[in-house]
Amino acid sequence: MKHLLLAAAVASLTCCSAAQARELARWDFNTETPGWTPNTQTQLSVADGQLTVNSTGRDPFFSASVTGVAGWHRLTLSARHQGTTDVQIFWTTEKAPGTSEANSARSEFRGQPDTLKSLTIHFHTDSPLTSLRIDPLNQPGQMVIDKIVLTDDQFDTVKRLRKTDRWTGGESEPGHADGQREHAGSRQPDHHQA
Repeated sequence: MKHLLLAAAVASLTCCSAAQARELARWDFNTETPGWTPNTQTQLSVADGQLTVNSTGRDPFFSASVTGVAGWHRLTLSARHQGTTDVQIFWTTEKAPGTSEANSARSEFRGQPDTLKSLTIHFHTDSPLTSLRIDPLNQPGQMVIDKIVLTDDQFDTVKRLRKTDRWTGGESEPGHADGQREHAGSRQPDHHQA
């Protein structure tokens, strides 16, 4: 049954999607922090094309308005950080305008202070995407972000899940990548850190 569902999904996406993921937003921080708003436990500053995030508490985050269709999405964050931290993202949609744990995903980020590491999180929305919130740390500290990229990942995600045969057409179990434990959000495949 899952193969029939997957075949139908792939056929539908092949006729309606480009063979490459469509970039919805990119933040390179060459001049400023466009569109990102921090909470009271977060201080943002830009220098040399990088966003420095300083956390003064245990629940720092920053958010931005975005626009995207319903379906699979991919958020890629390239950053430097001393040690390991849980990165959590929240999203809002036209149907669900408030943030909630149900519309969130998290993954462990194993950082290095002198080397950029990339973390990729896939997530699914049942309604057009309206905003993103990133919780980069869960304690006081610092993370230096080189770029954040959001893509409409409909075709690539289904193709990848077809290859690994992990998708069931419904709720999926939390994924695992590179020995890291991941925490699933809404219909979410695995995450990956490079």
